[in-house]
Amino acid sequence: MILHQVQALALGPALLAFGCPVAAQDMIALDVFGRIFSVDSQVPLAFYLDDTGLWVTNSMAKDSGGRLFTSTGNNITQPAPIYMIDPDTSSAVFVVDAQVPPIRGMAFGPSDVLYGVGDLWGPTCCGPDNLYIIDLVSGSATLVGATGFFGLQSLAYG
Repeated sequence: MILHQVQALALGPALLAFGCPVAAQDMIALDVFGRIFSVDSQVPLAFYLDDTGLWVTNSMAKDSGGRLFTSTGNNITQPAPIYMIDPDTSSAVFVVDAQVPPIRGMAFGPSDVLYGVGDLWGPTCCGPDNLYIIDLVSGSATLVGATGFFGLQSLAYG
């Protein structure tokens, strides 16, 4: 029985960096409370690994180098902070404040271009979620366009 709702998943061998000895546990998950789990794709069980120290984590994406990124927050009037999860310490290292509303879904595309879905639902605004390209150096965001829907929670490229 899984006791905690899992918010995001990323595939790959990064689990070994978190000290997970079981080869079948081939996915890593992050819940809304910033806790890291390993997940076995053959037997749907999640195992607690560690805590990133973050709160209100909304999404997770892995770049072509295997680095894991997440975003936090739920305030549509503030930039969305993006963090890289350090596999050696399980802690989250601040990268940049993305100039978009809370990011509910992230995915890396070709050439490690980061896409994010910005959530526009809130007390002062509502509308369809927008798709952005996010620069991890400057935090600037280029609007790709409105998705036509609100409440999108995940992205996967390809």
